[in-house]
Amino acid sequence: FIPSNAEVSRAIVDSLLNLDGRVHIQIFNEACAGLGNMPATSARQFITKLAKIIQEDGEIGLLDALLIERVKAELHLLPLHTPSSIENVKPQIVRLIDALLHVQQINSANQLDVRYKILERVLTEEELDLFEEISDEPIDLGEIVNDIAGLLLRDRLTILGIAETCLWNDRIITQDELDVLELLYWRFGFETTEIVDQMQKKNSVMIF
Repeated sequence: FIPSNAEVSRAIVDSLLNLDGRVHIQIFNEACAGLGNMPATSARQFITKLAKIIQEDGEIGLLDALLIERVKAELHLLPLHTPSSIENVKPQIVRLIDALLHVQQINSANQLDVRYKILERVLTEEELDLFEEISDEPIDLGEIVNDIAGLLLRDRLTILGIAETCLWNDRIITQDELDVLELLYWRFGFETTEIVDQMQKKNSVMIF
């Protein structure tokens, strides 16, 4: 999808379309590293402009939100997370799981079954009833991952284990799914490259 009024160079868009999609994130990360220092006002304007371009297709998915978080980090605009307990952020965890399942793009019937099995690991029976339906209300995925980043180490590892269940259950992972998982590790305070390499070897995951 290429928005007709996107404020980006058409030459850049055409060049990206001719590249293997697996190198897009690498290009993005290299661009982030080259941003340098900006005045706070300019940095916020840049983030707003970037978000506007990303949501031209009508939505901001989890990968989009995590990429914006990466830019915020480079511009020193990433909000500080406050310590939280898993009980206080269960609604955010449910929304993150829904976003992860959306990344996986499995069919609707299977998605509901997988969703229920995953939520059973996090919620009580009473809470399962509360979150039985997938909410269609607008959510701020950046705020959600920031709230979850305030959990204790063991709780963040639990959430990442759930992410792996969502994305790697069939031992096959798309590049988008791997990018999401790697960015989640980073956003939750872990070194990403070594962890992803270890899990690829441990799980014999096939990437395509």
